[in-house]
Amino acid sequence: MLVFIKQLYYFIQIGVILVLWVRFFKTSRALQWLTIYATTMGVIETLNKGLSSLGIHNLFLSHFYFTFQFLLLSGFYYTVLEKAKQRRWIQIMVPVMLLLNAVPYAIDPQLFHDFNPVEIYLLSMPIVIYATLHLYQMLDGDKTFYYFTLGVVLYVMGSAALFLAHFLMVKIAYDFPFWLISGFNLFLYTIFQIFMAYQVYQLYKSNYGTNVE
Repeated sequence: MLVFIKQLYYFIQIGVILVLWVRFFKTSRALQWLTIYATTMGVIETLNKGLSSLGIHNLFLSHFYFTFQFLLLSGFYYTVLEKAKQRRWIQIMVPVMLLLNAVPYAIDPQLFHDFNPVEIYLLSMPIVIYATLHLYQMLDGDKTFYYFTLGVVLYVMGSAALFLAHFLMVKIAYDFPFWLISGFNLFLYTIFQIFMAYQVYQLYKSNYGTNVE
């Protein structure tokens, strides 16, 4: 079942990336951010899959995943959020969160090869806040990226909660299988990919962003 889900989300992910790149140079800035985000995550997922199949330790890729997800989605929401105060808040949060996340690695480089729940929290919660602000903005305004943002909230918040819960269980010596956590996360990620695919379909159906902003 997990193999089928992996193949499903990977197929959807590749399709979304290819469709997004068709009009990359003739589209809006927000959609360009979305394209770069989808592509970067796809590359990291492919590397993860390749290293895993070779039996090579690949946990270090999670640090790149969460960092690039934070940076690229920060750029996306900086573009779509309308209030200057919200955009200013993103400008402040990006360097602050990156600095806070980098300090432990500077002190102990060995952490680069370990699971880091603090990193997940620091780099995921701002994204959830951005996305929530965007959903609120769309209540009475433009709903162009509604499905993508809804998918972001469900996936990022759900994924962070799963991994943090597993970390706490390990700390209290509760033997909870990691494969189950990974399975739930994979399910959430597949749902996110479906939301993204539907969003891209809606954008191209409406001919959104054919002129560069």
